[in-house]
Amino acid sequence: MIYDDDRFHPTNNNDIDQNTYINNIILSDTGYNKVIQTYIDENNVKHKYLLEYYSSGGNTKILRNAVTGLQYKNLRIGTKDENLLFKIPINSANNNNRENLFYDSPEQYEIHQHQKLSSKTIQLWYNKKLNKS
Repeated sequence: MIYDDDRFHPTNNNDIDQNTYINNIILSDTGYNKVIQTYIDENNVKHKYLLEYYSSGGNTKILRNAVTGLQYKNLRIGTKDENLLFKIPINSANNNNRENLFYDSPEQYEIHQHQKLSSKTIQLWYNKKLNKS
C-alpha cells in the first residue's frame, strides 16, 4: 500500500494536527479569554484552574454563552434580554474592566466556574426568569 498521495497519513510531515487547528480557531476569536481562577473545595482546600470563557460584546451587541461561545441571536446586550440568562460579573482577562458572562442557568455557571451558589440565589433567578417569560 502506498501512502505518498495521502497527505493525512500519520507518517506524513504535512499532516494537520486537528487539535492545533481547533485551537487556532478558538484563539482567533476576540471574545475568547483565559484566566487563572481559584476555588475552595468542600474540604476547604484551595485549587487553581484555567477558566476559558467567551465574553459578549465586541463588534456586536448580541449576548453570547460564556461556556460554548454560541450567540443568542435575538438577545441583545443592555436590554431586558439579559434577564433571560444567568448573568455574573467577572474581571476582564484583557484589561481591568469588569464584564458580564451569560449562562443558560445558574447550574451551568456552577459547573463552569467551580462555584456553589445558594439555593436561595438559584430560586430567585428561576422566579425572575419565569416572571419575565
